[in-house]
Amino acid sequence: MPEDKSASVLLDGGTRLGRYAMFTLWPAFMLAAVTTGLIFSWVDPANLDGWGGALQFLPPAGVYSMAFMALWLLFSLCSAITVLLMVTPDPVEGRHSRAWPR
Repeated sequence: MPEDKSASVLLDGGTRLGRYAMFTLWPAFMLAAVTTGLIFSWVDPANLDGWGGALQFLPPAGVYSMAFMALWLLFSLCSAITVLLMVTPDPVEGRHSRAWPR
């Protein structure tokens, strides 16, 4: 069976796109979780009067969820820009990508 190299398969069997997605989404998820915890340890969602009082009709869990998703999106965009600016050479056929072990 001929080998399909169109998906740019890495040594461990994952695709490059999947690896870059994990480089982007996992750190953003962790940072959003910590930042949401820090923000809402100082701010009570019941005291937020912004956006014309629209947040007063949401339960606190809804405000936490919206803030977490907004922060995750923000941090994902920051990580995605970093991954896009990262320059990685294409692997050379027959050569191991790491210098150790040989």
